[in-house]
Amino acid sequence: MTEREDVDLDLRATERALAAAERAGLGEWERTFPVNQRDDQKEKNHAVVLWFGGPWVLIAVVIFVPMPWYVRVLLIVLALGAVGGIALATRKARQRGRSGGALVHLFASGLVLERTRGELAALAHPAPIEFVTWEEQGEDTSFTWVQLWITLQEGRTVALEGATDAEREALRLIAQQCGLPPTPREIAQPEHPPVW
Repeated sequence: MTEREDVDLDLRATERALAAAERAGLGEWERTFPVNQRDDQKEKNHAVVLWFGGPWVLIAVVIFVPMPWYVRVLLIVLALGAVGGIALATRKARQRGRSGGALVHLFASGLVLERTRGELAALAHPAPIEFVTWEEQGEDTSFTWVQLWITLQEGRTVALEGATDAEREALRLIAQQCGLPPTPREIAQPEHPPVW
């Protein structure tokens, strides 16, 4: 099989996705959608912000402010803990970046979830999918979450997140292709699954 272009989005089904679909008997490729772009970018941004704003204030206080030795030791321990936490957050963001962008490839009889340099999962219709929405209240504002929850063959559930209007439209089209209504089902604020 060769790569085929999605005319609307100028995206292609990757060779890996086409091969997985062929093995699973999903039929002809129809469309490809990028998903979870905001979530991927958010992790990278958090890691950068943490490095610039994290432990440096504590380190400056330890160096320049006169204080008893035990307070100085406590602040050094806190700064080292902050550096460790930031290193873990950076590692997670780098791993997500190394796994490539998240794509959903729609086929006549199913779909393929793909991290372009990582995980791949092919699901035949009817796939175990839920299209959900809920309102999350903040102090001054609220945010409406829209997600597509997909249970993979090994039983793990992952989420495709619709943070922008374009992402929500893509999720709506994916849900419709999978036989779900175009409007997400309203639920109470859940413990949602990890983002794909």
